[in-house]
Amino acid sequence: SYLSIETPVTMNKADGRDPPTPGNGWTNKDVPLMMYPQTQDGQVHLYQCHRRYIHTSHGWSRTGSACPNDAVAAASSGHKINHDDEAKVVRSLISQLSEKYYAKGWMPGTGGGMSIRIGSGTADDPFAVFSTPSGIQKEDMVGDDVFEQDIDQNVITPPITPGLKLSSMNNIWFVVYNLRPSTRCVIHTHSMYAQLATLLDPSEQSDIFQITHQEMIKGVGNHAYDSMLAIPIIDNQRSENLLAPDIEKVIQKYPKCNAVLVRRHGVYVWGDSWEEAKTRLESFDYLFETAVKMKSMGIDPGVVPKKKNADASTDTMECKENRAASKDVTIDDTIEPSKKRKRTDTELKNSKELTQTIDSEIMQYA
Repeated sequence: SYLSIETPVTMNKADGRDPPTPGNGWTNKDVPLMMYPQTQDGQVHLYQCHRRYIHTSHGWSRTGSACPNDAVAAASSGHKINHDDEAKVVRSLISQLSEKYYAKGWMPGTGGGMSIRIGSGTADDPFAVFSTPSGIQKEDMVGDDVFEQDIDQNVITPPITPGLKLSSMNNIWFVVYNLRPSTRCVIHTHSMYAQLATLLDPSEQSDIFQITHQEMIKGVGNHAYDSMLAIPIIDNQRSENLLAPDIEKVIQKYPKCNAVLVRRHGVYVWGDSWEEAKTRLESFDYLFETAVKMKSMGIDPGVVPKKKNADASTDTMECKENRAASKDVTIDDTIEPSKKRKRTDTELKNSKELTQTIDSEIMQYA
């Protein structure tokens, strides 16, 4: 049963006052429906018209300017707001998403991180890059713990929490932003299946992860179910910042890639909006798990599955051969000789008619 915040409705007969309305007393005013979502009306109000994720004014860019859903997408993200207000939103969003990824096991300990870029790069609206700090528990991080930098990696606004430092992966955010000018968000996770996907080649010499014929391939963008999805793999380094040169090389080598796997480490994923980066990350991780489990079943995830021969005549010939091979074997042949009994004329007749019926059905497909 749900708890109720509402004050019991009682009449004060002593002074003749009307019964109190819900919320009066400790709030000194009515409590909005959002304040008690455990009630039915509160839940309807919450899930009918309020998004759970905090949205920035730069969201949903993956729909594209020519998309008929632009108006809906723009409305869902809110109107353009000033820099300071958007900075608060972005900080809160990074904190919210990081907590979600911690709960998924993708940012365990203090591992992993993310970055969001806002602005248009003009004098009136310069780029600003927000990113998670180093060595912080992601489930306990708040928006005020997030760093704000300019496009040259100068800190504009440090965290309010004292003692926090820039993450060792900080330079990697800017490698991606510089080489992919449309990118608005980069996410790095230490997902178990991301790092296991880099070990599908026991020799650890492969520099590409491949998977095909999976529905969730569509989720990474610009791919179909039967596309061969390829993700570059780089070797890990003793410190995260040392990965930047290799990440830069693979992005230049594979201009259309939107992710890089780090062997025995994790994955970096990016997108033209935080929603796109989030969607890709979740799709990639699903595919990594699929590949690992397929490999454990003896199936190579990067091999196109063999097509079944749909030729009915072939199936018919196999049926005939199987039938011919089993004609000389009866149920009685599986019984010990001492326990056999002589079949009656009726049983022999029924057995012969059954054999003729099966042969007749097989011939219909020949």
